[in-house]
Amino acid sequence: AINGLAGDSSSLASGFFHDSCTSYEIVLGDGTVVTAAPDNEHADLFWSIPGSQGSMGVVTAATVQLVPAEPYVALSLSHFVSPQQLLDH
Repeated sequence: AINGLAGDSSSLASGFFHDSCTSYEIVLGDGTVVTAAPDNEHADLFWSIPGSQGSMGVVTAATVQLVPAEPYVALSLSHFVSPQQLLDH
């Protein structure tokens, strides 16, 4: 979710998962462990992690800013037998 681009049904309201991350602990290819944050000497690494698919290093920890959760979620299921029926809905 961090090294890729993780989106789900809440992404429209809260953004991608990496939008709530404030720092990453990353193991670089040479074994060095660094903390990357938008306001430190590894800021370029922080901004390159989302979508990197692990090519920048291995993320071993992330500091995440939590977002409020709704007390309940309403779901509905609709069955359509054709694309046209869905469009007509």
